[in-house]
Amino acid sequence: MERFTKQSGFTLIELMISIVVLAVLLGLAAPSFVELVRNNRIQTSADQFFTSLILARSEALKRNQPVVMCKSTDGENCTTANDWARGWLTYADEDADGVLDSGEPIINAQQGLSGGYTLRTKGSTFTHKLTYRQDGSASGFDTFVLCDAKGDTTSAKEVVINIVGRPRMTKTTDDCSP
Repeated sequence: MERFTKQSGFTLIELMISIVVLAVLLGLAAPSFVELVRNNRIQTSADQFFTSLILARSEALKRNQPVVMCKSTDGENCTTANDWARGWLTYADEDADGVLDSGEPIINAQQGLSGGYTLRTKGSTFTHKLTYRQDGSASGFDTFVLCDAKGDTTSAKEVVINIVGRPRMTKTTDDCSP
């Protein structure tokens, strides 16, 4: 007498249906993943700038002297060209003249932001540099706007510096079009 054993597994049709369902789910999830990666990258860039502001302010308090943060493309000299996304540096302004002189210590030099972002000011206070006084207050107040290369405002960030010198980060409602 022959015994038949029950076979288990997937049929070819079940396998094909599973692959189609998986492909549909991946097709729906891929745009969300791309958006997640883009948001994460712009958040990281905003955090870099925000951290540099916190460092500049704390160094001004610690050293009891002005600390300047200026645009820089080479990490050694301040520049008035380009936007802040090309890079910046922070230095102790020992003679309080607002100019990076030889011998003044560079506290931090930040290379440009990757990803083709733009980082600009809304106003005209910190167009080229900002100074933190020895009491931690800023030389003015302004808002920096960080946008992606496409000018999309959905993931754009603002870094607001109040007159006391405290930075805070928010989502922007500003127009990011180039």
